[in-house]
Formats: sequence, structure tokens, C-alpha cells
Amino acid sequence: MAQANKKEVLRTFNRSEKLPKPKLGEMFNDVWAVTEDGALPEAIIEQRSELGRLLKKYGGAWEPWKKELKRFVEEGEDVMDCDAASK
Repeated sequence: MAQANKKEVLRTFNRSEKLPKPKLGEMFNDVWAVTEDGALPEAIIEQRSELGRLLKKYGGAWEPWKKELKRFVEEGEDVMDCDAASK
């Protein structure tokens, strides 16, 4: 029984790893408490902006990042948009 469960878990992991990852900016949503006006905390906005800045600068130049970005919907473009980072 445990062996069958293990095989099923591994099959599920393999299947899910082949699916495209959601937009990169989604990692900043749904976890953090929002302020009374519905905005993300300033620290989270700053972190998202910093990630966008780094991806703009190095995302296409450094092969590990370039490869990983291709796995995300929109390839991380949603966090590279500085205006969207403040939303």
C-alpha cells in the first residue's frame, strides 16, 4: 500500500512539474495581509520591484535564470513591469 502511494505521489509530481508555472508575480499574492485600502505591505512591494529590476538586468543574460523564466506564464514579464509592481 505504501509503495503504491509513493508511486502515485511521484507520478503526480512528475506530471505537475511539466505544467507551466503561474505568473511569477503570483508569489506575492494570497499570502500577505493587505492594508485597509487593499494594497500589499510596502516591504512586499519593494521586494517585488527588486525582483523585477534584477530580472530586467540579468534575466536574459544569465543562463540559469533565462531557462527558469521560460517555465513561467509570461516568462516573468509581470514582475518586470515596474508600474505593476506597485499594484
